[in-house]
Amino acid sequence: MRTAPDHSRAKLECQPAVDRCNHPDCRKPSITTLENSSLCQPHFVATCSARFDKITQLVEQKKLGVTELGTIRAFAAACTSEATSRALRARELNNRERAQLLEIALSAAQILTRLRRSPRVGRQIHLRLLGDALTNPRVENTVTQTLSKHGAMFSCRHPYGRGEVMDIVRLDTGHTAIARVAWHKAIAPGQHSVAIEILNSTSFWN
Repeated sequence: MRTAPDHSRAKLECQPAVDRCNHPDCRKPSITTLENSSLCQPHFVATCSARFDKITQLVEQKKLGVTELGTIRAFAAACTSEATSRALRARELNNRERAQLLEIALSAAQILTRLRRSPRVGRQIHLRLLGDALTNPRVENTVTQTLSKHGAMFSCRHPYGRGEVMDIVRLDTGHTAIARVAWHKAIAPGQHSVAIEILNSTSFWN
């Protein structure tokens, strides 16, 4: 006697396997792969948050080496992409879950902003600061106190305001760049501490 084929079993065997979260004791469906690990949404949020806390501590303690920056930037960029994409497209999310993802994207953006200004090194380079030739034709020489890849900090006589744009000239090489004031603080009468961001060069300091 011939046995009827088990169509239900065949149907189950044809269904693709569901990728599961790799976190210990978790078998929820995975939503993404982060650093070669499949993660469900709760563990994706928890992993990103914990890693961002550690990165923030390293930045504040100035314990990040140059070789680590590329890996951290890639991690933050991956978190931003996945969190933003899922928050905007996943219809099954509730408001709390969506808010958690958007918080991850915001935290990643803040990390990337901080890394862009790190690491800082103490180095003295003589600069000439040039205001706008028509509206603010002031010229002043100064010496850098600290440098980062995209900026510098120095003291000067003029009270440059945050967001103000200036030309800077390296007096040792003659190289020029356009810079924007990112931070300013008066430290004494006629003396100000200024941090700038270089807008049009990533190799101004070599």
